[in-house]
Amino acid sequence: MSLTNAPEALPPETGNRPAVHPVDEVLPAPRLFVLGLQHLFIMYAGAVAVPLIVGGALKLPISTIGLLVNADLFVSGIATIIQSVGIGKIFGVRLPVVAGATFTVLSPMIIIAQQYGLAAVYGAMLCSGVFGLLIAKPFSMLIRFFPPLVAGTVICVIGLSLIGADVSLIAGDDPAAKDYGQVSHIALAGLVMLLIVVITRCFRGFISQIAVLLSIAIGTLVAWPMGLLDFSSTHSAAWVGFSGFFRFGHPKFEAAAIISMCIVMLVTYTESTADMLAVSEMVDKKLTRNDLARGLATDALSAVLAGFLNSFPDTAFAENVGLVGLTRVRSRWVVTACGTMLILLGLLPSFLRARRLRRP
Repeated sequence: MSLTNAPEALPPETGNRPAVHPVDEVLPAPRLFVLGLQHLFIMYAGAVAVPLIVGGALKLPISTIGLLVNADLFVSGIATIIQSVGIGKIFGVRLPVVAGATFTVLSPMIIIAQQYGLAAVYGAMLCSGVFGLLIAKPFSMLIRFFPPLVAGTVICVIGLSLIGADVSLIAGDDPAAKDYGQVSHIALAGLVMLLIVVITRCFRGFISQIAVLLSIAIGTLVAWPMGLLDFSSTHSAAWVGFSGFFRFGHPKFEAAAIISMCIVMLVTYTESTADMLAVSEMVDKKLTRNDLARGLATDALSAVLAGFLNSFPDTAFAENVGLVGLTRVRSRWVVTACGTMLILLGLLPSFLRARRLRRP
């Protein structure tokens, strides 16, 4: 019998329903928790680095910097959940994308705060968020100018730009300090990276998928006898906390500050576009212009929320893009679990400080 006119093969079905795409698959709760925790661990250092750097540069009190960290994690959690779950046809790319504070905002934010005050920073941030919401759809039409080579180059540049912040977490902040760049600290970081490679290559299945989480856990256990864990700050931290609204006063609107933050939003959009394209290829789900527009609009929404909640604009985190490629876990609900944990951390300052690793 001729098969020339045979119908195309139908997608596999479960009962009367077509098979669910791996991106939309809801994993069992224990796996969601563990895999979501891994996403949290991989992005945590980058997420808290922004408020720590800004607070240190502006010489803010430790308690105020702590509130900035709480607000940052809280807004990151909201943005991450919106990106993964989505809100109608307006927000959320609906891919395993983790949102975190963008490093692009660092220099402009510090300069604006030094010249006009933090109230002007958050006024400019509110305006940049509204600007981002207005241009999200037009910007998404530029997707044709982001072939794989361009997207990969952007992600590579983003990764290289983070080296300075990551190195300071290993070697320390003060080159003049006696313990700066200690061999033991560098060896500990090298051990964690080596463990990730070994576990990924030598194991399969779920163990391979949580290689990063296992490596960080083992590294933390090794750091304990080295005296790198500090739990002293938990005694003075409240168990539940909220940074509140407009903690630095009602927003002020300065033209130069607003223009600067709008430029930051454009750079953030470029970064997020490359990351979302990379994730879409990794999970084998085409990114349409409407998908991208919803994802970019979520970045803009995070800036609006940050203006009210004393936080920072968010972008798709390249670290977590790499984790998706490494683990090959494509479910967006894993990222939803990560976002839920971020919100909880933002509301539980005592637990947050208990988990902090003492920097060299």
